[in-house]
Amino acid sequence: MTEENSSWTWDKKRPEPWTVDAETTRGSYFFGDLYTCRAHNSKSSVDFDVIDGKDVVICLAITSKNELVLVSQFRPGCRDLSLEVPGGGIEKGEDPVHALHRELREESGYTGENPILLYACYFNPACFNSHIYFYLLQNCEKTCDTDFDPTEDCATYLLPIEHLDDAMDRQIFQNAVTVTALGLLRCWLVKQGEKTSSSI
Repeated sequence: MTEENSSWTWDKKRPEPWTVDAETTRGSYFFGDLYTCRAHNSKSSVDFDVIDGKDVVICLAITSKNELVLVSQFRPGCRDLSLEVPGGGIEKGEDPVHALHRELREESGYTGENPILLYACYFNPACFNSHIYFYLLQNCEKTCDTDFDPTEDCATYLLPIEHLDDAMDRQIFQNAVTVTALGLLRCWLVKQGEKTSSSI
């Protein structure tokens, strides 16, 4: 493979860009401030609703026994229990890695080491201006009691990594953020396998 085609790049030239003309705050709610953003291009001018929310950290916690730490909790959007990876909002001025350890500890009582940032991006640029950070933590162990927020009541589950593909195939996970996180984990695991194979 030549250097010219070794990677793919988005030129970010189409469609034409939009220009933001004004922002008006409309109120606050659980996720943050809601404001209206007026923007235009050569074709139209549109008012978009945008949520100025907290940044979010997601934790893929792997135990020393090669199990993935999961939490089950009630989600009002689906009116049912949802099985997810631990995570939550990053407080103002808080370092993402500190939030990573805090959220895992609060929701599951587990702690880990060797944080690896797998991916960082906008949470949902269609309507949020916040970012989301996906981290991997290794050698996780149960070291403390949980400390739930008022809206939380979590139960911890341990999924052996060898059963991850089966759980994904059966669509057990119904939270899009968790599905994204598990996809990143699978990519990381594949890369680790490739590194192992190349070193033999």
